[in-house]
Amino acid sequence: MIIDPVVDRERKRVSSESTMANDLLRQYVSKGTDLSVHTHAQVDAELKAKACTGRANARS
Repeated sequence: MIIDPVVDRERKRVSSESTMANDLLRQYVSKGTDLSVHTHAQVDAELKAKACTGRANARS
């Protein structure tokens, strides 16, 4: 099987970004928290607020 190096590089980049986003989210939100009750904008705003106040590893 021949793998296109450009496609493979893009797949790895997307996977890496997803992992970083999940790691960042877990700094502020406990695992198992139901995020479906909040809009994407609400989650973004809360994470930005906590990041700006330096509340890393804070749990709400």
